[in-house]
Amino acid sequence: MNEDGAVLNPDVLRHRILSEQVALMCRLTTSPLFGSIFIGAIVAYLVSKDAGLPASIAWYAASIVIMLVRWRVAHAFVQRQRDYTEVLRWRSGMLMLIVLFGAIWSIP
Repeated sequence: MNEDGAVLNPDVLRHRILSEQVALMCRLTTSPLFGSIFIGAIVAYLVSKDAGLPASIAWYAASIVIMLVRWRVAHAFVQRQRDYTEVLRWRSGMLMLIVLFGAIWSIP
């Protein structure tokens, strides 16, 4: 029950919880992503001795592009309320970008 004594609809609660979870993912992603710029530069420098400068720069550019896409998706999500199916799509998209970013980071 809420403050008014009314029983809350479980579907409404499920949608609200999912929306809040995805919004939390969006809010918590900004700082680590921008930290990745600096850490990525260090990794690119260290890897350039073994992999070569062109490969290192290509990896760093790919990681920055994925980082910017993730930041833009996170920023766009929190701009307005969305219905349940749209939140599910956004969540899936964000999780796929996280996996892609992890795959890019595993290359070095």
